[in-house]
Amino acid sequence: MVRVELWHGVRGLAERKMVEALETDVILLPTNEAVWAKAMELARRSRANGLTVPAGDLIVAGCAWEHGVEMEHHDAHLAALAKLCE
Repeated sequence: MVRVELWHGVRGLAERKMVEALETDVILLPTNEAVWAKAMELARRSRANGLTVPAGDLIVAGCAWEHGVEMEHHDAHLAALAKLCE
């Protein structure tokens, strides 16, 4: 999902080169049953807190939560989800 998010917004050759460089630093983590369970829990917690969050963000945050890694981002949804993972 992180790779898809990165490539989704690419416009032009300069951004393509930047994302290609960033992609070498992206650690690929497995999306297993536990990740899906965390994503669903985040969906429930989000809705309970009046937040509507894109499914992709729920999966990314659920994966980070399950694997105990921090998310580096500039995204209001992911910032809100990080607080719900505590």
